[in-house]
Amino acid sequence: MENKVKKIIASGYISLEFMPAFTSLHLFLHKKDLMVTFLLSVVALIAGYLIYGRFVEKVFAIDTSRPTPAITKADGVDYVPMSWSKIFLIQFLNIAGLGPIFGAIAGAVWGPVAFLWIVFGAIFAGAVHDFMSGMMSLRMGGLSIHAIVGKYMGNGVK
Repeated sequence: MENKVKKIIASGYISLEFMPAFTSLHLFLHKKDLMVTFLLSVVALIAGYLIYGRFVEKVFAIDTSRPTPAITKADGVDYVPMSWSKIFLIQFLNIAGLGPIFGAIAGAVWGPVAFLWIVFGAIFAGAVHDFMSGMMSLRMGGLSIHAIVGKYMGNGVK
């Protein structure tokens, strides 16, 4: 009995002694997996933009000759024509605002797979939702989403 206890203690001591080496190897391999997952996420975002973005654009039948409400209703307050770079920055900041909060929580809960989950959610849900909301507003003369909902579903839902 005493020999068994000594063997168990000795094996625990040996494994504790070599633990830093195994931990370093594990962290190195884990970092490589994270980088692969990150790169796959970047590729998926680019592919989603190029392929799925064109598909959604065809579904909505974009008319580039139609002026936007910022041009037709320019009032300097609610409807203001802006350059592409300013519009991009506003959209980017609206989308990026939730990223540091949600991304950290999702990463802690699901690990590196959260990269892919966030990316596919952004492509198939977030981007389409934002695009659809913008197109609905454009076609309804610049109305906000709550005004469009109120128009079709009644003021009680608004």
